[in-house]
Amino acid sequence: MNMKHKLIGNKDLYKAVLMVALPIMLQNAITNFVSLLDNLMVGSLGTLQMSAVSISNQLFNVFMLLTFALLNSSGIFLAQYCGKKDGKGMANCFWVKIYSTVIFLILAITTFYIFGDKLVSLYLHNNDASTIVETANYAHNYMRIMLVGLVPFGFACVFSMSLRETGRTFFPMLASIIAVFVNLFFNYCLIFGKLGFPQYGTSGAAIATVIARYCEMLLVFIYLLINKHEIEFIKHLKEGLEIPKLLINRIISKGSPLLVNEIFYTIGITMVAQSYAYRGIDAVAAYNIITTIGNLAFVANMACANAIAIMVGQKLGAGKIEEAKEMNTQITFFSFMVNICVGIILIMFSGRIPHLYNTSLHIRELATQGLIVYGLYCPISSIYLACYFTIRAGGNTKLTFFFDGFFSLFISFPIAFFLSRFTSFGIIPMYAIVSGADILKVCIGLKLISSGKWARNIVD
Repeated sequence: MNMKHKLIGNKDLYKAVLMVALPIMLQNAITNFVSLLDNLMVGSLGTLQMSAVSISNQLFNVFMLLTFALLNSSGIFLAQYCGKKDGKGMANCFWVKIYSTVIFLILAITTFYIFGDKLVSLYLHNNDASTIVETANYAHNYMRIMLVGLVPFGFACVFSMSLRETGRTFFPMLASIIAVFVNLFFNYCLIFGKLGFPQYGTSGAAIATVIARYCEMLLVFIYLLINKHEIEFIKHLKEGLEIPKLLINRIISKGSPLLVNEIFYTIGITMVAQSYAYRGIDAVAAYNIITTIGNLAFVANMACANAIAIMVGQKLGAGKIEEAKEMNTQITFFSFMVNICVGIILIMFSGRIPHLYNTSLHIRELATQGLIVYGLYCPISSIYLACYFTIRAGGNTKLTFFFDGFFSLFISFPIAFFLSRFTSFGIIPMYAIVSGADILKVCIGLKLISSGKWARNIVD
């Protein structure tokens, strides 16, 4: 097989990829676009309010990433059981998700409630005392309200991710789209006091998010009830309640490195963001704009990576190892080409987007430079993410730990820490250097994938 045929698949492959990836892409695009509008609304209240919400959301992102890691450990098995057409095995995995989510929610809510204010204070540096106090107060009020939304978020993830792992991506997308528009409507009403609603400012943004999360959870739950006779893991829910100890041990064996990986990764990226905050409130505000717009550009990357996890995982579960390897190479190359286009578009509009924000010219200039850096690294991040999801699809979660979480905490963070404490570099040179470290991850990832050792059936 020549290189062209190795990298480029047939029409049926791309049709299948788009069937899986487009709903996820559309869902994430709308979610992140509404997040951008939400960000703009909060930003219109002032730089301190925007920074307070940004800091709180960075902390909640830790919870979200750990939730995904917790569920993905069972999801690896659920996707392969789906390829094997084993309904009971799928139901077993679903129950593991439910139990682990309940335990994790209790731990997370307790942690945020007790230590939330101390965590926020880690991001407040190089400003006068009154600015720090005011920003901390906004963050405190926002965080306490957002705690109420962690429960519906957790269960919505359980329902939606389980559906996606069986190839049912449309309704989770639809539920998420409805939820983000609910969020947008109540943001407008509660932040600014429109349509007869009280004006709550940043607290209004938190209330709107909580309402939207309950909406999404209920919609997906109702869908599961209506279609309970067609969805395999729901059809076998009662018999799947008795989870075999062997499966639990295997999920823990595969899931523990994945969870530790996400813990290390989230600590790493959180501490990197905290290092950027050493350059003051302007740096926090600029980084908020960069990450908000960057997340919108990231949807194509994440959709293709999820297609790898689902489609390659199902091939492995069906025992079609060589087909899985070939499919993985072709989807990875497709993702790379898509993200070249995304990066070019982001760079083209980098000078205009920050002007949507009601903030200072200096913050807008920093954000523009940061978006250019983000755009340049889009193709690189697509390869890294494809490698990560490929290794995970084959169940080799120990490799993902060294490849991802270990790298984030022990390579990216020390670089950011050194630059913030021992140099006079501004946030953009710091951001470019830290992002550039991902090139090493790409080299490691491609080496691991080329060995072919990742491609394993873990459910036989």
